[in-house]
Amino acid sequence: MSADAAVTPAARRRAPAGDAILEIENYGGYFSTSTDHAPTLKGVTYSLARGAITAIVGETGSGKSLTALSVLQIQPASFVRTSGRILFDGQDLTELDEQALRGIRGARISMVFQDARAALNPVFTVGRQIADVCRLHQGLSRKDAADAAVAALRLVHIPDPERRVRQYPHEFSGGMAQRVMIAMALVCQPELLILDEPTTGLDVTIQAEIIALITELCRETELTTCLITHDLGVVAETCDYAVVMRRGEVLEKGTCEQVLTAPRHEYTQQLLAASRLVENA
Repeated sequence: MSADAAVTPAARRRAPAGDAILEIENYGGYFSTSTDHAPTLKGVTYSLARGAITAIVGETGSGKSLTALSVLQIQPASFVRTSGRILFDGQDLTELDEQALRGIRGARISMVFQDARAALNPVFTVGRQIADVCRLHQGLSRKDAADAAVAALRLVHIPDPERRVRQYPHEFSGGMAQRVMIAMALVCQPELLILDEPTTGLDVTIQAEIIALITELCRETELTTCLITHDLGVVAETCDYAVVMRRGEVLEKGTCEQVLTAPRHEYTQQLLAASRLVENA
């Protein structure tokens, strides 16, 4: 089967023509802990179209997650930016102070991390944690925030949300914990959702359920979504655009159809050859 034949109708449709809500321009830097200050990110440039799902693809260490953390300005303290800017709705996030960034993180831009169990606080119920996000960013009363937490769990298809909001993270399976993280990310109705390998550590069946949930929610609300992944099968099934990174550089970008059916860079071709999208004759 060719790569072209493997691209699903979801990826084949004409990509949304929305303007860019996020623009990363020539973003570069290094870790101060390295002895030679070799660049870790090298002029990273790509944008996220409003209302579209964009995949950032590449092997471990390619700079995908570091760039995403930089969007929220939560990259490691040892990372030193040497060039570029990150524009969100025309505003350069790299120039904002901490107070201004707090008004954006969680409220306008949300991020779901790889390890839901590590991201959730074990000493508070999941309902308390979701409600706290509402109170912080939306100024809701305690009761309204609690109601919003129940609604958020219901949105991500967690059964019996009125009971589950009173439970602690250790009482949730890995897949359910990831649903809690997605609920927490969406509860304030952000304009941009970043998902950093959201199915890492989950079994294949649960992975498929989580990806289906993410796609359903993002399509229904036309939420701009950035999906960091190494799974080209997921990209083909769910995304509108794709950005391919390796060793801190963007090697290729375009619509999913362009990238998956007519890759221009040799590395992209290698990724496709190693994926389930292509079967050797």
